Amino acid sequence: MKEVEWVKDIVAPSLEERLQPIDPSLSIRVGYRFPYAYEICAYENEKPCNIWPMKYETDLLIIENNRCCPEGH
Repeated sequence: MKEVEWVKDIVAPSLEERLQPIDPSLSIRVGYRFPYAYEICAYENEKPCNIWPMKYETDLLIIENNRCCPEGH
């Protein structure tokens, strides 16, 4: 079994099962790709254009699903 399969099929479901009773707003993503930097390939009128995200793929990501800011802020 490869690491990605192990995380997806065994680790993530087990963690999710344990997290939900503690905090239902938490969930798990496997192989989630998110930008960690942006490459600016060109400028136009001194402002960046042609911006490309450089993405990193996580083995396991725990995210909070509720809002980060209180209402009205």
